[in-house]
Amino acid sequence: MINAMQNYYPEALGLGLVLNASWTFNTVWNVIKSWLDPVLASKIHFVKSSKELAEYINRVFFLKRLGGKQMDFKLRPPTKEDEALVKFFREDK
Repeated sequence: MINAMQNYYPEALGLGLVLNASWTFNTVWNVIKSWLDPVLASKIHFVKSSKELAEYINRVFFLKRLGGKQMDFKLRPPTKEDEALVKFFREDK
């Protein structure tokens, strides 16, 4: 997948921000980025706080839990109606 993204969509990513990454993810990232095109890898930035994030994104667009004005999202399990819709649209007609 990484190879396809680099080869077919080389400039699709303007900027990638990773907030509060664990040390495990940072370790894995250091391996993965060596496989990436340096231009693509340079577009990924790790930020550790809302203050650092605000250097890239206006605080108005932050989620409320980060001190912004945007509604926090809560994942919910799919309902029976959701599952029925998925099944309906996946069936070959």
